[in-house]
Amino acid sequence: MLSNNAFLLKTQNPNLPAVYSKNVSLNYQQLKEKVLETAEILRSSKIEENNKIALVGKNDLDYICIVLALWQLKAIPVLINPRLVGEEIDFQTDLTDCKFILMSKDIKHEDLESDSEKIFYPFKSKKVNKLIETDEEINPDNTAVIIFTSGTEGKSKGVELSFNSLFQSAKIGDQVIHHTKQDKWLASLPFNHVGGFSIITRSLLFGTSIILPDNLQTEALAKAIDKYKPTLCSFVPTQLKRLLESEVQPNEELRNVLLGGGYVDKKLVMDGIHQDWKITKVYGSTETGSFVTALSEDECLENPTSVGKALSPNRIVILNENKFHALEGEVGEIAIYSPAVMKGYYNDEEKIEDYFEDEFYLTGDMGYLDTEGYLYLEARKKDMIISGGENVNPNEVEDRIMEHPDISDAAVFPLKDDEWGEIVAAAIVMNDSKTNISLDKIEEFLKNNLAGFKMPRKLFYEDKLPKNELGKIARRKLSEKYEES
Repeated sequence: MLSNNAFLLKTQNPNLPAVYSKNVSLNYQQLKEKVLETAEILRSSKIEENNKIALVGKNDLDYICIVLALWQLKAIPVLINPRLVGEEIDFQTDLTDCKFILMSKDIKHEDLESDSEKIFYPFKSKKVNKLIETDEEINPDNTAVIIFTSGTEGKSKGVELSFNSLFQSAKIGDQVIHHTKQDKWLASLPFNHVGGFSIITRSLLFGTSIILPDNLQTEALAKAIDKYKPTLCSFVPTQLKRLLESEVQPNEELRNVLLGGGYVDKKLVMDGIHQDWKITKVYGSTETGSFVTALSEDECLENPTSVGKALSPNRIVILNENKFHALEGEVGEIAIYSPAVMKGYYNDEEKIEDYFEDEFYLTGDMGYLDTEGYLYLEARKKDMIISGGENVNPNEVEDRIMEHPDISDAAVFPLKDDEWGEIVAAAIVMNDSKTNISLDKIEEFLKNNLAGFKMPRKLFYEDKLPKNELGKIARRKLSEKYEES
């Protein structure tokens, strides 16, 4: 039976495998001992109940143990992306009132100016005569973790997820995952993102094991798949695209691949299915505690552009600009009711009520529902380009541009314009850096597939597009770059 006390390692079979990695393999009893040892080390460092503790590290066993040890101490882990620069880490730790920063020794950040005390790990092994674990129950309403939004558009926010949020998300997701004790999760996403962190929480709640690849690069993922034979994976589109390009074959034991974390191209889904990657498309966010909709492989073949139906008891409505329910097929803002939704944004200037409408979380994503309840994404509300009063979905334009055989990557973004308000601009990466393609040629290629108002009016060439850790395009950076030029 599922229980929040799984987060304290109180419910798992101690003899079942918990973690596989190149350096160590542990069952749940051994993991528990290491977690309690880590908790004693952190306690001796003066970490106390309700302290917010920034965690800056990579996907490894120490990271998992520190999170679980902080829960033993009733402290709150604040997950920081290790790829951020010092100024960004300072902002996030200061925003969330972190008393300490736990930082991997493998990560060099000499430019940190935060007043938070820094503690570096891995720790030296500390043999304790008697490992003491908390005898208290988990309070499901307590904040379990603070995870920052990806921040491709402006400053990221610290999302407070309760233990109940994590519990409900895992329980709801199990309707499509169907965990068994024999399952092995590949830790294929960064633990500082909700998709990667959910791999930890699902494994804890259902008593499955976690496979830790050497890193998150394509080659390391391929090696881990070949060696450990995972049954469950979770990828963002960029990862699946690179695996397919590298001709990596899924293992026979693999039975479900969650694919989400942003806009997913129809061709990528079809290519993945045809190469037997067992894809389930999902949609959700940090604020919803992971995914809230799912589209099975069979449904993908019938509705390849949908992200699926809401998983019970989740509910989705589409709201128009006046916050009234939109008609079927009408594009509006996606609003979600779910017991897994966040407590709120930590230290946010706006009131939590501003993000909700009648218990429905306002996602900022634009989309529509069909007559059967399937959800279709258009774009982020902030990403929509309004040119001469017409709405342009950048994802749609990018898809069409990417069909050109000489273009390997594309980003569509707005530029300010005195006449039109905004115009559509595109940055492209060519397959061959020595070749270019003119704007006229792009228009000629697109004219049969796009309305005139959706056509790019400016074209820029990039060696590489700015993206975040999950492969989402940072459109604002491109807009700012070319506005200035």
